[in-house]
Amino acid sequence: MKFLLSFILVLLSSAGHSSQALDIAMETGGIRVEYIASSQRGIVRVYRCDQCSQSYYKFSSPPVIIKSGQQISFNEFLKDYWKAKFPTLILDKESLNISKVVY
Repeated sequence: MKFLLSFILVLLSSAGHSSQALDIAMETGGIRVEYIASSQRGIVRVYRCDQCSQSYYKFSSPPVIIKSGQQISFNEFLKDYWKAKFPTLILDKESLNISKVVY
């Protein structure tokens, strides 16, 4: 009986919701960050990225940075990003601007 109820709930929840991804994740083999502090804008050049459609991606405000599961400051990231082995860029689906960097 529990199995049947679980099965029905799964069917109902999957049939009623069609979700779309809001962001795109791009895993890279390396990055180089160029940042202009006065405008708080920058770009991230990507290396060894088969799924990337561009050689660099922009950000118009400092993105959220996650290092080893912990959020760090953008200034700390600027000093440390070159150590990232396989950084992942989280991009806005519409604009392809960077919203988060995870490494």
